[in-house]
Amino acid sequence: MDPLGSVVRTFGCAGGLPARFHDLISETDGGYWILCDETRLMDLTAVGGLANVRVTGTVVQHIGPAGELLLHWSPFDHFAITDLELASRVGNGVNWTHGNSLALDSDGNLIVSFRSLGEITKIDVRSGAVIWRMGGLRNQFAFSGTTVPPFARQHGVRLAAPGVLVLLDNLGDPAASRAERYAFSEADRSAQLEQSYGPSPAVVTPIGGSVQPLPGGRFLVTFGTMGRVQEVDATGRVTWEIGGNPGYVFRAQRIRSLYNPGLDLTR
Repeated sequence: MDPLGSVVRTFGCAGGLPARFHDLISETDGGYWILCDETRLMDLTAVGGLANVRVTGTVVQHIGPAGELLLHWSPFDHFAITDLELASRVGNGVNWTHGNSLALDSDGNLIVSFRSLGEITKIDVRSGAVIWRMGGLRNQFAFSGTTVPPFARQHGVRLAAPGVLVLLDNLGDPAASRAERYAFSEADRSAQLEQSYGPSPAVVTPIGGSVQPLPGGRFLVTFGTMGRVQEVDATGRVTWEIGGNPGYVFRAQRIRSLYNPGLDLTR
């Protein structure tokens, strides 16, 4: 939409797949990255499930400026159904991966958050190959400064800088959702929890929420279903928040003012 609220463009998935509008990356040339849902019937009796189960996985597509499909990445080609914990794959319908955020790394490759797997995955944008997997049952990183699992049911994964991720850890601690910052080394597969913030008293949001990195080590965090949006500085001090209860906020983001160009992210 433009500043007046008029629709100027719509986005969708190729191949008739339904769009999964949890995140989207729009490129300057008119192309975009989008999440899509793909559902297949699978027999899961050999792995503790049922026969004829509707399994939904998150596809990532790169659509070019003219609407051409540049990349189609499907978890059915790269993951196993057993990457999901047994308790989550025993019904007639399985929400297998539940992709919920996209980010481009400094090398141009893609970082995707898969909530159901408790995993962050880096994907080669040219070949579609999986470069690494962080968190979840197939974790390839050694974590320090945090408990195991380091995060669970996460949302809003963003790159704050090369080698630095921020995210909302929804259920790594079942008693407290927290905004977290991790420094990681791709070369030696290590990750260090550098910063963690949660309100007092603690709140828990099993779904939704986001973290936006801001200048000076600050971030804007929303706690999903708990109706809380706060800006926090590098020391964990709340510097701004929405008063009252705004309801369920899936994602919040500070943007440059549309009406007062002098007001920006640094205030």
